[in-house]
Amino acid sequence: MRIPQFILFSSLILISLLLIAWLVQQYWLTQTSFTAMGIAVGVSFFTGLMAYMLVYFGLEAGTRVFMARLVLGMVIKMLIGVVIVLVVVIEFKPVVKEYVGAYFIAYFAFTAFEVYGLMRKLRA
Repeated sequence: MRIPQFILFSSLILISLLLIAWLVQQYWLTQTSFTAMGIAVGVSFFTGLMAYMLVYFGLEAGTRVFMARLVLGMVIKMLIGVVIVLVVVIEFKPVVKEYVGAYFIAYFAFTAFEVYGLMRKLRA
């Protein structure tokens, strides 16, 4: 999947996740912070884009570089996420639950889509 297509479909997932977060905040968990959930989904979105582009350009460079960039992209995405989650846990205690929950749901959704996009790129 080319990068513009990936960005488009990832943006649709981003909008869907933000809508779900808003609905959860409005109708189910009314004491939660939509801002925290929105930031968590946004961070996951941007780290996913960064990782996909890194791996995509590694695949364009050749298969020898692809595996190294795949692992590097996933590790960087995970480390950025863990560092930001730790900062939120230490500094912003009132919004920890909604941030961490929203971040990991979005992280897994974007990672699954990233893997799907890369598998489509690897097909002949």
